[in-house]
Amino acid sequence: MLTRIDIIKCRAVVGGEVTHWIMATDTDGDNEAKARRIFEGERLQDFVELARAIAEAPDADPGVFTYVTAEMSIEDCVAWANEMCGEDFQILRGDGDAAG
Repeated sequence: MLTRIDIIKCRAVVGGEVTHWIMATDTDGDNEAKARRIFEGERLQDFVELARAIAEAPDADPGVFTYVTAEMSIEDCVAWANEMCGEDFQILRGDGDAAG
């Protein structure tokens, strides 16, 4: 059975460093709050959602989280997550880079 998951590429200053990552969207719709929970104990500032994709995979993990680079497109980010985390996400629709 395939599971559908919304994935977003994010950028924020975390502990004084600009950081990029992808994660599954928050079930309550508050992605910044989810990022604050992920980076608990570190100062998080200037959170921005850069891109979004809808993907599906067998037994997709809604806790997906992978560090990426600024230059990576959402498609590249998902491919990287597949390689690094052993996922098998297939993008159904990507909304591209919203803020670069």
